[in-house]
Amino acid sequence: MSKNALLFCMCVVVTALCSAAPTASDRIRFDGIGDIKIGQTFDEVSKLWPSEIKPIPPGLKASPDCYHVSPTNHPGVTLMFRHDHLVRIDLTKKTGQTKSGVRIGDDFAVLKRHYQDAVFTNQNSSVEDRQVTISSPDKKYAFRFYFEHSKIASISSGQVDAVALDEGCY
Repeated sequence: MSKNALLFCMCVVVTALCSAAPTASDRIRFDGIGDIKIGQTFDEVSKLWPSEIKPIPPGLKASPDCYHVSPTNHPGVTLMFRHDHLVRIDLTKKTGQTKSGVRIGDDFAVLKRHYQDAVFTNQNSSVEDRQVTISSPDKKYAFRFYFEHSKIASISSGQVDAVALDEGCY
């Protein structure tokens, strides 16, 4: 293999590895993700992620004052708005993680290392659908980690009351 071909192959591999690594926008916090912050209006969020989210027609909203939006360039991220203010972010993308480093796919032991007060609860009385809710130090926000088959399957963050809803807007 020529030197140029080898160099090209190495560049392709490095590029692929770098693009697969989680970015700052994948790191969910108690109060947001990337530049997006809980409490911002729909218009403020749409300016930060231009052309990624579109208004939901009133007839298609889950309820008159609550709806979910999936940004086009952030697969695995869902934004929940109540009264046109962001109240919750759901993360399901495999590369997603919390600011502290807990990732989708991690087990309870990893979560416990980052959040010592983590305790399992059962969702809908099902042993298979276990979850862990962690409140922010100021108690305004929370994370909820949903487990499937002993691994974190998704992460929600946002206002405590919004994160507590198992069915989104309801």
